[in-house]
Amino acid sequence: MVNRNKDVKFVYVQPNIQVDGREGLFDMNEWILEINKLKKTNPDAILMEYDGDIVSARNASIEGIGGTEYGVIHFVRYRMERPAVAKMTDEEFDVLKLDDDTFIVEDFSVLFDRQLGVAMVQKNKFAFSASVMSQYVTEVRQIYRNSPDDGQIEFRPVINKHAFDALKSKNAYKSLELKTANIAKVQSPLLKGLFNSQKAPEGVNITFSMSVGQSKTKQLPREFVD
Repeated sequence: MVNRNKDVKFVYVQPNIQVDGREGLFDMNEWILEINKLKKTNPDAILMEYDGDIVSARNASIEGIGGTEYGVIHFVRYRMERPAVAKMTDEEFDVLKLDDDTFIVEDFSVLFDRQLGVAMVQKNKFAFSASVMSQYVTEVRQIYRNSPDDGQIEFRPVINKHAFDALKSKNAYKSLELKTANIAKVQSPLLKGLFNSQKAPEGVNITFSMSVGQSKTKQLPREFVD
């Protein structure tokens, strides 16, 4: 048996809830307690269609470690499409034969720190985006509260406060990309110079990208990047 080391990447997000124009931190541990009750009474209620597949919080629990309550959620994506299989000598592929109630599954995990109000989300090619996870948590909450308009959950990224310091330590820059979620409220002189933010509609996302292309010798001017 070959031992393999594999890096597991995580991103940090903060669950927020918006209700009637007000917003605040959302307690995922409360959601975990409610979804476990819902699974017992209505198992299909925790299934959601996404991009032709079915997603579900298959396992959810609350673990106490060192005086802190951590919510642990295991998300699963059930693939509706069956992959093809073949021997290396075969000229044609066969669709993988599975029972009607058996699926190819992909998964990722989430750890919620109730004390900090921050969720640690496993980042891999199977993980949902923050918007899909927000949609799932919101829809399940609406079901167990029996209220279709009872708040919207949003997972907001936790920004690394030292990100700019780390970037400035580099000696050469080949590309630069900036994103803004609402160009109408942007204060950056650079983006204001590129776009007339006073006339931009609310909520429009803007991405500004610049690179030296495939050149191995060119660099972006340091003064411009700074």
